[in-house]
Amino acid sequence: MQAANQCPNCGSAVRPGAKFCGGCGAQMSAPMQVPTQQFTPAQQQGPSVVYQMGPQAIGGRHVTITWTGSGGDLFWKLLGWLLLGVITLGIYYPWTICNIMKYMVEHTAVQTS
Repeated sequence: MQAANQCPNCGSAVRPGAKFCGGCGAQMSAPMQVPTQQFTPAQQQGPSVVYQMGPQAIGGRHVTITWTGSGGDLFWKLLGWLLLGVITLGIYYPWTICNIMKYMVEHTAVQTS
């Protein structure tokens, strides 16, 4: 009997949740279930909140996600970016999206243990 993470056609390793085999391209008969876990607040430190995922999150390691930004700061930046979008008749919209993503990435820290 084939293991749950092997292709029944060629026997090569298949990642969990894959619909097709990466080796031979065969369709997997039944989709494999990927374990999911909800983020739960672990602690709150001033303006930042730390979220943790369980040990099965990434290869049996704990994952800690820390948000260091503030909602007020993001609100005022977003308001300014949207105002620029209105003034420029939407031309500034792509830069607004880039600025939002940049702010989110700069104020998010991911650590594994």
